[in-house]
Amino acid sequence: MPAAPLKLTTQTAVAVAGSAVVGLALVIVGVRALVTGAHPPLLGVTLAVIGVLGVALGGATWYGRRAAWAILAATWGVVAFCGFFAAPKLVELPKLEQVTIEKELKMGRKAAEDEVDSRNLVIRAQNIAVCTLFALPFALLCFGLVAGGRELEKR
Repeated sequence: MPAAPLKLTTQTAVAVAGSAVVGLALVIVGVRALVTGAHPPLLGVTLAVIGVLGVALGGATWYGRRAAWAILAATWGVVAFCGFFAAPKLVELPKLEQVTIEKELKMGRKAAEDEVDSRNLVIRAQNIAVCTLFALPFALLCFGLVAGGRELEKR
């Protein structure tokens, strides 16, 4: 007979339920990547495995397993870190521009550099925003589990 679910704080319960939902979404995305062949097979397998892990560890955390909680929080932290740096490999981000000779001759060196620098600043901000949005859900899950997981430490 399975143990009764632990009385979790709202923050931890939301993070655990979110972990299961995100895990299920990762399984779907991973299987889709495998079926369509749009990405390398290793990416699809990795996403599916992390998704299954998220669902299984979320279920175990729901029932008060401290080890599952710790592994789940660490997993989401690592996935957030990796997701931040994987975004440029998975989506087409705008490339930085360079000053061309034609632009220098037309506008002058300083004006051309200033124009390209201002456009590159916008491109960098957009790229950082995309990378942050890739990592944000996983970072929030990690933070929610760690910040609200005091009741698991008391057992």
